[in-house]
Amino acid sequence: MPANSRAQSSTQEAQGKAEVRRHFPVTLRAVPASTDPTNFGGMPVKGGTKSSSTLEGRYEEGLTGEADAAGGRMVYLLVRKGQGDGETPVFSAGPEHPDGDAILAFSSRDLAVLYLQVARWDDYKLLDIAPSQFSQVVQDVRSNGIHYLMVDPNRLEQERGQEPQPLLGIERLRDLSGENLYQEVRALGQG
Repeated sequence: MPANSRAQSSTQEAQGKAEVRRHFPVTLRAVPASTDPTNFGGMPVKGGTKSSSTLEGRYEEGLTGEADAAGGRMVYLLVRKGQGDGETPVFSAGPEHPDGDAILAFSSRDLAVLYLQVARWDDYKLLDIAPSQFSQVVQDVRSNGIHYLMVDPNRLEQERGQEPQPLLGIERLRDLSGENLYQEVRALGQG
């Protein structure tokens, strides 16, 4: 086989690993204030919510650079643009788990935006979700046979198939509460 054909074949194999297998519909349900640990009686924590429409809110937004980080406790998913909450892409969990499926979860907005830019996915958008809603999404995907979260994946490495992407096994977690999942995603994303 000519060298050019071998290179083309390995490129096609790597791209096959990075292809979207299917999409999973994301449904965000309202969390009652009494069960959401981030909601203290429905009232904002002192200094916790500042509107960017006020002078003070715009000033603080400019200092931190975090325009949409109200509380900063979010997990980011990619979803197809459209009606409703959207559908998130499902990928192969990688060579170590060839039959396993994974959805993408990002610990920071910047990494999610970078992934979208590198992938050149104009028909996708970011979905910022609170830990309590993330818990619901994870339980939904687990009940539908998706057993992994691919945390802060690198799109170029994913396409090349050279480096395994960071995986969080949903089945190995005993605690699927929003707070625990948020901490697990942050820890794996920071590592």
